[in-house]
Amino acid sequence: MVYREVSSRPTVVVTARSFGSGDADPASLLEEAVLEVVRADPVHDLGALVDPLPEAVAWIAGASPVADTHLSATPGLRVLARYGIGYDSVDLAAAARRSVIVTNTPGANVEVVADHTVGLVLAILRHFVEGNRAARNGSHPTLRGYELGAPTVGVVGFGRIGRAVALRLSGGFGSRVVAYDPFIPPELIRETPGVEVAADLRELASLADVLSLHMPGGAGPVVDADLV
Repeated sequence: MVYREVSSRPTVVVTARSFGSGDADPASLLEEAVLEVVRADPVHDLGALVDPLPEAVAWIAGASPVADTHLSATPGLRVLARYGIGYDSVDLAAAARRSVIVTNTPGANVEVVADHTVGLVLAILRHFVEGNRAARNGSHPTLRGYELGAPTVGVVGFGRIGRAVALRLSGGFGSRVVAYDPFIPPELIRETPGVEVAADLRELASLADVLSLHMPGGAGPVVDADLV
């Protein structure tokens, strides 16, 4: 256990690995607001957090789970800020019972994830990994791939990331893009240029050569072997 002097300033615990990793310096902004910033264990091991959490009024958390046991250890917590786009890792019911406000950063990594998605699709269709591995082993086989404009791409989930992927594929590569999202009205999906709408997941799977998944699961998987 690490002991530290208790500060008179309100404490913000930061466990997000990438916090302040860019050009901005958010820690300095918090300190200028007369807050004490305490870096802590990014995997949220309770033993490692037993010292900073009881003093925290705010917690900037990464992707690691925030459970009821964590919230029990921080009675003065008022805000839990997820340094990411989702709430999947947070026990929202436990936070609500303690009147802890939970926030996230929607849109923070939309463009990066969309770029990465298109890169992965290209890698699969053009056999980048197999070709690289073969070349490193001194072999140069003929690997026949597909142009990205040739296959139909099914986008499962049409939030910010799904829409960004669809725009890259339909506008940049000329792909046929078909989307499905049970929570977004079809007419709103159709407002995105070049995007068609499937009635359900099974129709989408029957039309698509490539499926790109951009929605969280619930009680079970969104896409399974039976679907594909």
